[in-house]
Amino acid sequence: MQTLTRARQQIRERVQANEFAELSRYIDSLQVRWRQAPPGDCPAYMEAVQGHMLVDWDVGSSKALTQLLKAWIDACPKAYHPQVAMGFHCFNRACHIRGSAAADAVSQERRLAAEQACEMGAAHFLRAMERSPQPVAAAIGMLQISAHFHEPGWLVELFRGQVARFRPSAHADVEVQEAAAPLLVKHGLAPLVELPQALPGCLDARRPDGEGAKDYWLRHALAWRPGCYEAIEAYARYLTPRWGGSFDAIDQLVSGPLCQYWSERQRNAIRWLAVEEAFWLPRAVQSPQIAAWQQTFEAWTQHDLRARERATLLALRGALRYASLQDYPGALHDFVASVELYPDHGFVSSIGEPFYSFACLVLFHGGEGATAAFRDAIERLCESRMQAAACALRAVGHQFGLWGFRQSAEQARVWLHAAVNRQCGREGLGFDVLEVPRLLWSANLHEAAYFLYQQCAERKLPDAAAALYELHCGRLANTPEHYRDAASAEHWLLCAAQSGSQMAKYDLACQRMRDGEALHERSAMLAVRRLLLDCLGNEQLDARARLQLGILQRTFGDARERAEGVAYLLGLVEFPDAEVAGRACAELGLAWMQGQGTRKQSRFAAIEWVNRAVALQPGDLVIEHIRAQILNSHSVVKTLITVCGAALFRGDLDARELPPKAGSAEPDCQRASA
Repeated sequence: MQTLTRARQQIRERVQANEFAELSRYIDSLQVRWRQAPPGDCPAYMEAVQGHMLVDWDVGSSKALTQLLKAWIDACPKAYHPQVAMGFHCFNRACHIRGSAAADAVSQERRLAAEQACEMGAAHFLRAMERSPQPVAAAIGMLQISAHFHEPGWLVELFRGQVARFRPSAHADVEVQEAAAPLLVKHGLAPLVELPQALPGCLDARRPDGEGAKDYWLRHALAWRPGCYEAIEAYARYLTPRWGGSFDAIDQLVSGPLCQYWSERQRNAIRWLAVEEAFWLPRAVQSPQIAAWQQTFEAWTQHDLRARERATLLALRGALRYASLQDYPGALHDFVASVELYPDHGFVSSIGEPFYSFACLVLFHGGEGATAAFRDAIERLCESRMQAAACALRAVGHQFGLWGFRQSAEQARVWLHAAVNRQCGREGLGFDVLEVPRLLWSANLHEAAYFLYQQCAERKLPDAAAALYELHCGRLANTPEHYRDAASAEHWLLCAAQSGSQMAKYDLACQRMRDGEALHERSAMLAVRRLLLDCLGNEQLDARARLQLGILQRTFGDARERAEGVAYLLGLVEFPDAEVAGRACAELGLAWMQGQGTRKQSRFAAIEWVNRAVALQPGDLVIEHIRAQILNSHSVVKTLITVCGAALFRGDLDARELPPKAGSAEPDCQRASA
């Protein structure tokens, strides 16, 4: 069998030499082997026509792949496979642009750009069908477009015998079109200039019984290659629960006439898709769910499975044993067996959880026989363009000679570049690169973790500089004393803020607000205000950023900014977090006492607000200090005079200017008289 590694090497050699005609002949030969092999036994062909193997993703980009595919098409205008590869590339870019969010959560510009990429892919697949008597791969590509998105409107018109006119851009606002354009340009794509005006001669008419688009393309793929495993697999992926289907729907498909000549092992490979997609790791306390997955895996071990599915089962069961059952010997056995069994020198690259659990097992528990299997898994995953964390682990392995890797600073640099490039390109699956140094630090491999943090920060990986700031402040667990360094912490905090880290911006703003004297300078105040405004919208920071904005603007702003600051504080007085709500109420007390951003000065309102703050956060030292200011607490006599005077001269305060009645505390004059 032609291995993926060998196919990738052969393709890259031809691309690097610009031998496009030879490249076409090579992929044609893969197609011949694919047709001769039993269903599902020659994955190299369909991987090759996806186009991923044409570029080194650690150096190139999707735009580079677009340019390469255009050059291949220009060099071989009558060839079938360049058009197919461009079609799949456009479809994959459409999926990338749209993202994994629910349909109603996708922005209009992303939806438009994805539809435009899809219509480009469809046009290339149709051109490919004109260049082959049995364009199975092109039909599979159209099946995926139809199931994942929908057929372009102009293609529907052609099937109806109408002139092709419909374009998604014609029904979008100009602003949406302008926002969508950069999303395509990023990948080197541009909307179709001319729409196809005729269907390829190899296509039949749609059946009059309302045949769906994906059923139509599956029918053609199987007509050109009966029992085609890849076509059935592509169709079945859209029958899983994620797409509104069920295990029963998949079972009905593979048990029917379309797969009548398949072995049970081949049918089980398709059935397994639903199990793999549904997998999740229950927590240790979720005993019923753990038991259910144990039963599922036990039942599937009795099935006749191909090596790929059995190896994936072992990896998933290993993750369950490690994370949910704390059965470390059992998990180790499963992971090692999975690596040994997985075909074509691969590992479970499409999902991150098994590898994450495998990494945790090796780092925290070791185990005889784990190191070699772990190194093999890292090396195999690095061959996939998707895995970033594996590249980070490989870089650490080469830098420090861990897990059987040959110590080499040069190789460490190569894989560091690959890790950061894959992470920044958002192509990666599995866990993030920065999770690797967190795991290393927790495993007391401090030097390796620090190396990775520092190298990632110097390569501008988002959040790496912020992590170094936390490290040098000593906020990480078990931080050795020699890592605590105020100057280094300040340096990396500035770097993190400059790189766009919202957490770093918030920390930097709070740090500068502690030096209150400097904020009397207008430019300094505005710089801190900008930092806090950049934190708004962050789920973790939004309320605290609004609190700090309120404090900043009511203290150092002009008249308009002070009123705006009070508005920020008022918006937080009933916030669920009592710490935030209490501090906001206390600051409103100061605002009323000093007349900063309020309609007038009012000691009564100030006392009401600070009493509410104390009720929300009793014992808070900052709030107690503010309360003492408002009540003149340095003198009992002055306190009594202040409280009673405030009550006597309440004035014309509106109820909306005072705390909510339900949260009002006992009047302080009663406490004082008591």
